[in-house]
Amino acid sequence: YRDSRPGEGPLIDDSRIELESDGILIGSRRTFRWAKGRRIHFAMQVSRKPDRITLHAGDQVVNGAIATADRVRAVLHYDDAGSAPIVVRTAVSAVDMAGARTNLAASASRDFDAARRQAIGDWADALKTVKIDGGSDDQRVVMATALYHAMLAPTLFSDVDDRYVGLDRLVHSVPKGEQAYSTYSTWDTYRTLHPLLTLVAPDRARSLVRDLVRQTQQSAYGPPCWPLQGVETGTMIGWHSVAIMAEAAAKGIDADYAAAWPAIRTRAFDAKAPDLVNSRARGTYIARGYLPADQVDESVSRTQEYAYDDWAMAALAAKAGATDDAARLRERSRNYRNVLDPAIGLARPKLADGSWLTPYDPIQLGHIKRYHDFTEANGWQTTFLNQHDLYGQIAHFG
Repeated sequence: YRDSRPGEGPLIDDSRIELESDGILIGSRRTFRWAKGRRIHFAMQVSRKPDRITLHAGDQVVNGAIATADRVRAVLHYDDAGSAPIVVRTAVSAVDMAGARTNLAASASRDFDAARRQAIGDWADALKTVKIDGGSDDQRVVMATALYHAMLAPTLFSDVDDRYVGLDRLVHSVPKGEQAYSTYSTWDTYRTLHPLLTLVAPDRARSLVRDLVRQTQQSAYGPPCWPLQGVETGTMIGWHSVAIMAEAAAKGIDADYAAAWPAIRTRAFDAKAPDLVNSRARGTYIARGYLPADQVDESVSRTQEYAYDDWAMAALAAKAGATDDAARLRERSRNYRNVLDPAIGLARPKLADGSWLTPYDPIQLGHIKRYHDFTEANGWQTTFLNQHDLYGQIAHFG
């Protein structure tokens, strides 16, 4: 922080705050919005000792070193805040405040410029994984930027002592040399990001799929969809971590895929297993082979993506030696055809009585007032969602 104003200036940090004897601020915050119930802990150290610190619980100043309330902040007062830069070092942990302190102590540098140089060097090394020949300067910048974006997430979630919070909300330790991760937006990334990582960053891909195996074992919902900081959010549709694991297995990336199979099998066949929004009406899909557009939101996209996950689970079943399950799932993966109308050559919503939705405009996002028929797409785009049985789709359309 640089404060160009003369005189006193505050630094404000909103959270649960405790001032420790060595001047480090520690605290935690729990959120009940997205990924409800997740807690993040922090430890913060400033390069210049403040002239005084006040803790606030709501609108009240706290007398003491700990402030606890729904709305808490610490104010660091500097009588001449603008006289020199103030470097703030912060570390976080999902486990506890002690973990945040340990992470802070292990951070690479206490000097801002040194940390900046190290970050530049680390990113330069990461971007060297792809060599670019030709192209304009602008095109090379676009490529480097895209590769940079491809390495931002999933994000590291385990502490330096290997502890992390699993999807069962318990504290675990990763095996030595491995890491835990958060921020898997699998609906957004299974088609592009993770296949790319298997090619340009296979070590990272291996670390991620090993983590997904562990998360699959821990979660009440089996294979993850959109886990964030130890909570399965169930965001978007499908459970596409199975596609990420299946692709890695097909490319020879080593992980204990068989250990994940029991939980994956439950997701595949047990209609009474718990569901979130991402797997809504999974039991109906298992029973009918498609989701009725007059009963389930985004029914066409869900049917197709559930079918793709069937195909991925079939590959993982085969990897685990469950040949009968693999055969059942391969057959079920053809369910995508149940929402492709060969008479018009397009994806089309199907109703509970088995009839096609009429009238139908494939340019529109949805037709029934209560439900959209597609997920961030329309009928034209969703027609080409099938990824695993292209020749079967050609034959279906004739």
